[in-house]
Amino acid sequence: MHTFTQMHIALLPVFRDEFILDTVTIGLFASIPLLIQAIFTIPGGLLADRIDRVRIITFSLGLSAIGGVLISFTNSVPLIILFTSFFLISAT
Repeated sequence: MHTFTQMHIALLPVFRDEFILDTVTIGLFASIPLLIQAIFTIPGGLLADRIDRVRIITFSLGLSAIGGVLISFTNSVPLIILFTSFFLISAT
């Protein structure tokens, strides 16, 4: 699971060359999804305690699928960061 959620970091050189990004944007690209994951970890855990595990797993898989489909159709760096964050939220 952790390899899947960190895949975007391995792809940073590809995104840098494709979108001609500077080092600050690359840093934001690497850190914003991790920050969003950290923010959603505690609420996600509390929600998982209150909701049936099948619903949580279904939601997580759906969120990953939505993020994967949407990231493949976008050309905007902020949207790629947002959709990459979907993967990390779903792994929380």
